Amino acid sequence: MTLTRREFIKHSGIAAGALVVTSAAPLPAWAEEKGGKILTAGRWGAMNVEVKDGKIVSSTGALAKTIPNSLQSTAADQVHTTARIQHPMVRKSYLDNPLQPAKGRGED
Repeated sequence: MTLTRREFIKHSGIAAGALVVTSAAPLPAWAEEKGGKILTAGRWGAMNVEVKDGKIVSSTGALAKTIPNSLQSTAADQVHTTARIQHPMVRKSYLDNPLQPAKGRGED
């Protein structure tokens, strides 16, 4: 089968139109749920994270392993710890004059 230039342009237009239509559609209901298992990845590899009411309950490795990785089960502890910074912070002198803060790090 040979593909002519005209057929290529026609099929490319159909594919682009389908992409526009599908990307304009609203998200499926499962994307709005706040619970269930989510496949994600972190610095320790692929993980299945179980979420309940918008909070991480547990996490496990998503791939079969020859060497167990205990770090993949600590996602809930790391996200919901009291040691985690609750909101962004900035130096007071930077807020006073962002272009030329008066003091350096560790001084205010």
